[in-house]
Amino acid sequence: MAGGREQQKALSKDIASIGQLLAQLQQENPMLAQALQHVSTNYVVNQEICHADAPIKDTDEIAFLPPMSGG
Repeated sequence: MAGGREQQKALSKDIASIGQLLAQLQQENPMLAQALQHVSTNYVVNQEICHADAPIKDTDEIAFLPPMSGG
């Protein structure tokens, strides 16, 4: 859905949280944004798990970890 493992994007100045980034992604790629908002998806900023209201800035590394399964 994302078109690859990694993307680099410059954040506009009005995007200051994971939730706002997801809103921007909703406009660009609705299917991807919907998948990233799954209850089991973890949001990670600079290698720390956080919530959708976590603040972000243009130099941060942001990751979305999909649900995992295994034994």
